[in-house]
Amino acid sequence: MVSFARGSNENLTLTQIELNSCHPVRTGGGNSLRALCPYHGSDHQRSLRVNLITGRFECFACGAWGYTEDAREKWRTDHSPQNVKASAGRSAGRSAGHSTGRADLAGLPSTRQVRSETSNPITKSSISNQPTARPVPTPLLRQSQKRPEPARNDLPELLQGYQTALLGSRGEDYLHQRKIPLDLARQYGVGYAPSGKWAHFARDWKYGRVIVPHTDPDGRIINLYGRAVGSKDDVPKEMRHDHLPGDKGYFNAMALTNLAFKADEPLYICEGVFDALSLIAAGLTRTIAIIGVNGWRWDWARNVSSLVFALDNDETGQRAWRELARVSKLKGKKVGFLPVEAYGGCKDVNEAWQIGKLSLEPAPPEILSPSPIREPELLPPTVNSTQGVISSSSADRTADWALERLPDRTADRDPRPDLVTDSHFWQQLLECASCLVEPEIFGALHGLRCCGVQITQRGSTLILVPGELSPEEYVTAWNDCLSGRGKLVDGLLAQIEP
Repeated sequence: MVSFARGSNENLTLTQIELNSCHPVRTGGGNSLRALCPYHGSDHQRSLRVNLITGRFECFACGAWGYTEDAREKWRTDHSPQNVKASAGRSAGRSAGHSTGRADLAGLPSTRQVRSETSNPITKSSISNQPTARPVPTPLLRQSQKRPEPARNDLPELLQGYQTALLGSRGEDYLHQRKIPLDLARQYGVGYAPSGKWAHFARDWKYGRVIVPHTDPDGRIINLYGRAVGSKDDVPKEMRHDHLPGDKGYFNAMALTNLAFKADEPLYICEGVFDALSLIAAGLTRTIAIIGVNGWRWDWARNVSSLVFALDNDETGQRAWRELARVSKLKGKKVGFLPVEAYGGCKDVNEAWQIGKLSLEPAPPEILSPSPIREPELLPPTVNSTQGVISSSSADRTADWALERLPDRTADRDPRPDLVTDSHFWQQLLECASCLVEPEIFGALHGLRCCGVQITQRGSTLILVPGELSPEEYVTAWNDCLSGRGKLVDGLLAQIEP
C-alpha cells in the first residue's frame, strides 16, 4: 500500500471523472456509493465510501477523506457573498449593528493591546467568540501561511523514474511541439509518466503525462504536476491538468531565494509551467510558475523586491495580476507586467513563444494607483519577434517600460477619506510611517487602511480595530503584513494627537 505524508490525504476533492473510473456501486439504500480508492491505488477492494447526500467521502484503508467536487461547488454557491447577504437579510433577529455587514467590535482585543501584552502573533482563538463580517477575497488576506508538506513520501523516487522515461518518449515529442528544448527541460526536472504509470491512477491518460515537480524555495519536492500529452482538441479539458492529492508548491521555486540572482533582479511570475519554461528558454531564468492564478504565497516572496507578472492573456489572468500588483505596491515592491500586446493575440506566453510572436514592446501605464510613473530600474529584455528569441538588454539602455510604485510617501493621504470618523488619525499615522527607514511598514499600514481598518480611542490610548474586516481577516492581514512589528506600530500610534 502506498504511504502518504501526514496530512496529505485530508480534505481532498473527488471529481466525477475520478469517481466514475473507480467502479462505484450503490449501497445504503441508494444514499451512498462504494468504490475503489483513487488515492492509494486499490484495485480489488471497494474501500472508498461516498455519502451522496452530503458529498463527503472516506477510505477505510488509507484514511483519505474529503468532499466531491459537486458538493464543494454547492457549498460555494450557498455561501457566496450574495447568498449570505440575502440570507442575513431574511433573518428577523439581526441587530442594527449587523445590518451594515460589520461586526460589533466593542469587546474585541485590538492589535495594539494584543501586541503589547504578548510577543506571540495574535491568533483566531483570541477572538473566536466575536461575530464575523463578509469575506474579502484578495491576495492580501486569503493566502495561507501554512508550510506545505510533500504530497507523498516517495516523490523523489517517483520523479527520478519519470525523468528516466522522458528520453525517446511521447513526452519528448510533446516538449518539442511546445518549443521547449529537451536539455533545458531535463535540467529543470521534467519527466514523463507513460500510460498506466502516473501515480494518480484515477487520472491516468492513454498517451501519458509530462511530469513537472512542484517545490518550495528550499528545493523540497512538494508535489508533481502532470500535463496530459496531446493537443487541446485531443485531450478533454477536464483531463489536461493534474496534480497528486495534497499540498502544492511552485515550479522553480528556488528562484525566489537563489543567491545566484542579484537582489534587485526581477522575478517573472507565470501561471503555467510551460509559460515559465518558455521564458527560461529565452534567458529569463528568474522565473516561476505558481500553477494557477490562486497559488500566490506572500510568505515566500517577502525578500523579493521586484515582480513582473506574466499571467495568461485572458480575463481571469489579467484580473489576477492587477489584484496581485496592487497589493505588491502596497507592500513597497516594484511591479512590472507583460502587456497584452506582448502575447501577439495568443492566450499565454507559451503559445506566443511557439509561433514566434512573443514580444515585450513598451506598454502604456496601467492605472493601478493615482500617480503611475515610469521607472528605468528594471530593464526589460528585447525580442526578435520573427524568431521568438529574447535577449538581455544592455545595461545602458533606458527601459521605456510601464512600471509602477506607490506615490511619494511623504505626500500620501488617507486612502479611505470616506471613513470620516478617523480619517484625521490615519493622516497622521501614515505621515509618521512615511518617515521610517522601512518602507514596508508604510505599505502595510496603507494596505490595511484600504481594506477598511480603523483607529479608535479607548481611554487615553489610540488602537487599531478591524473596521470593515471580520476579526479573522484582521488577524490574517496583521500576521501577513506586520508580524513582529507590534511595538513599532504602538510607537507610531503614540505620536498621534487625539
